[in-house]
This record gives sequence, structure tokens and C-alpha cells, in this order.
Amino acid sequence: MVNVQRTVTPAVKLTGDIRVPGELAEAARTLVLASLSEGESQVDNAPPGIATLVETLGRLGVELRVSDSTVRVRGRGLRSLTAPPSEVGLGGIGDAALLLLTALACQPLAVRVRVPADRRDLCRKLLTLLEQAGVGRAAEEEEGAFRLTGGGEVRGVDYADRDLEPPLRQALLLAGLYADGETAVREPSRSRDRVEFELKRRGVEVTGSRPDPAERVMRVTGGQAMAPLSLAVTGQMELALPLMVAALTVKRSAIRICKVAVRADNRAFFDLLRQLGGRVEVEEEELGSADIVARFTQLRSTRVAESRAERLIAQVPLLAVLATQTEGEFIIRDIDALRRSEDGYDLVAHLLALLRLIGAKVGEYPEGLVIDGGHPLQGASIDSKGDPGTVQAFAVAGLLASGEMEIGGVECLDGVFPGFFDSLATLKERNR
Repeated sequence: MVNVQRTVTPAVKLTGDIRVPGELAEAARTLVLASLSEGESQVDNAPPGIATLVETLGRLGVELRVSDSTVRVRGRGLRSLTAPPSEVGLGGIGDAALLLLTALACQPLAVRVRVPADRRDLCRKLLTLLEQAGVGRAAEEEEGAFRLTGGGEVRGVDYADRDLEPPLRQALLLAGLYADGETAVREPSRSRDRVEFELKRRGVEVTGSRPDPAERVMRVTGGQAMAPLSLAVTGQMELALPLMVAALTVKRSAIRICKVAVRADNRAFFDLLRQLGGRVEVEEEELGSADIVARFTQLRSTRVAESRAERLIAQVPLLAVLATQTEGEFIIRDIDALRRSEDGYDLVAHLLALLRLIGAKVGEYPEGLVIDGGHPLQGASIDSKGDPGTVQAFAVAGLLASGEMEIGGVECLDGVFPGFFDSLATLKERNR
């Protein structure tokens, strides 16, 4: 088994602009729609996790070219997909699975698809709704595996349910492009999901009206083609967090992380940084993305527990390293889930050992950790156990410590943020 090591040395300061890999869900949705458009689309800042979808689309007859984080897609229209000889997997692409399932179901193809467990209920519901439009048959041959037999004339439907989940609404609007006539999809008037946006930005006319104060009706006429579109995928917030923490804790630093996805459901750690007094600002906001500017700040400590600990559970290693740079006692509790990792080891105990190894003043109790901030850190040899969060957290610690930080198992970042160490080096290089 390969165990790749990287060395991180102390930073004088960090400055400059940087980007992080794009969100997988957005990249997947963009690639599926590009495959159904007419002409060549270019998708920049695609994350490494998109490779499986690229392979799947290629098996469906789509022409794609990949160069680093750029994917070029030559779309040939809504009905251009071809049936592969074997099963099509729809796992690992988020809600884009519903868009691809819709496209397959609306074409005269015979294909078997396998739906991931976390999307099965939605996909079953979608196929039931598509039956109303005359879409061909869908038989579930085994749990999560559907045999689609396309054919027949797809007709427009006025869907009355305004409480459908947003991914379903978006998939039904896409199905409307295959239909003869008009398709109407309803949503609550208070909704901010803007499920029609992806079609409208590709030249599709989608009209909206409010016949009832409680709902909004979106209408699309079949037969419209989607135009190609070139764009850069919005950066994933979770991958920007280590860079923010680095800028907040390395003296005299100021960095800009460009075009990051900022939403209510992904900003728990970001909001915590602000609560600690961190100078993190959102600028250039547009359509759910923004530049994040982070500057060195003397941070205060806090207590992370209960529901907030649950929301931050994936960032506990980074949170612990951050705590070493705050003033006072920083408590992290209610993290029992980390004591039972998928690999069978106690991540909390391992994190405690690593923190003590680099000189942090940290105590353990049954509910979690207590860290006394403000003490100097020292370089050490770190076994990450192949955990990307641990690698990134102790890389940040390496910027702050005296001496070298040797981190093992960094190959785990290849499928998440392969350019992470290069990004740190770029932010450091500008200050030599």
C-alpha cells in the first residue's frame, strides 16, 4: 500500500488569490445538462470525483474530453444518448441522478440503471410522475435496479402537487422538453430553489405565474433545445475551510478564495469563525457563490457542543488545530460518533495523540476534548491514517509550528483536493 508523505514548513505569512475544487453535485448537474445540449460546453474547475460520471456519460455515447480540471462536452441534443451493453450506475452524483434518469426514461432506449440508496425513494417517485406523461415503462427488477423501456409519445402534464422536492421539480421541467405540449410544475410561493434557472440559462423559455398567493407555477413547452454553456463550477466550501483557518492564524496573512459556494446548509464552520472574532468577509456575491476574504485575527475560544458539534463533526480535526491558536480554553464535546470510525479506530483518541505530539495543551474526557490555546506548536511526524480532514488540519498546523511537519498518507487527497499542497505553496511563495 502506497504511503505518500509531504513536508510542511512554517509560513511567514500567506497572501494571494486561490480557488478550490468545485462542488461535485453542481459539476454533475452541469455535465448531464451539457450532454443534452446542442453544441460544445466547457466545464472548468470540475472536482476529481466527477471521473465516474464522465465514464458513464461516455458509455451513453457522449463525447467528452478531460484536461486537468476542465471537461469539454460535445452535446448532440436531448435524444442523443445511446444504450450501453451493461448497467448504468447513478451513484455519487447527487441530484443529477434524477436528471440523467429522466433523460434515459424519455428516450426510446432499453437500459438498466442502478440508483444509490440515498436517492431511491426520489427516483421511484419521479418514475411514477413520469408515467403520467406517457413515458415508457420502468420495472424495479431488484432493490434499486430499474429496467427502463422507453418509447411512446411523451405528453405535457400539469402537475398539481406544489410540495414536490426541488430535485423532482427540476427533473419534471427537463422532462417537459421531451413532451408534446406544455408541462406545468408548481412550487410554494416562498420557495427560493429556482429550479428552472439551469434551463433558462441554457436558452430555454420557462414562464412563471402566481395564480394562487400560496404557489408559483412554472411552464415549459416541449421541443425546445438547450444551448451549450461554458462555466466554472463553484468551489466547495468544505475545501476552502483549511485555507481560511490558515489565513486567520498565520500572522500578517490575507487571502482571497474565489467563487466559493455559500449557502445556509454549508456555512456552520464559516459562521463559527466569525463568532470567534475571525475577519472572514463575503464579497462579490452572485447566484450562490462568493469570494471569501480571510485575514489574520487573534481569535477567542468557545464551546462547541450538541447540535453545533453535530453540524461540525466532519471538521473536528481542523477545529482542534484552530483551537490551539485561540485565547483561553476551547471545548469540543458531543463527538462520540468519531470514536467509531469506518476504519475501526477511535479518531478522537488519535487526534488527541497527534495534538500532544505537536505540543498542544489538550485534555480528553468522555464527551470530547478541551484545548488550552496560545501555546507554541512544534513539527512532528504525523500519521493521518488516510483521513483527508486530518491531512489538511495538520498541514495548517505545519504552517504554524516550529520545525518541519511530516504528514503521511496524503494520497487520500487525490480524490478530494489534489492541488491542496500546491495551493499552500503558492500562498507562501509570494512572500519569499
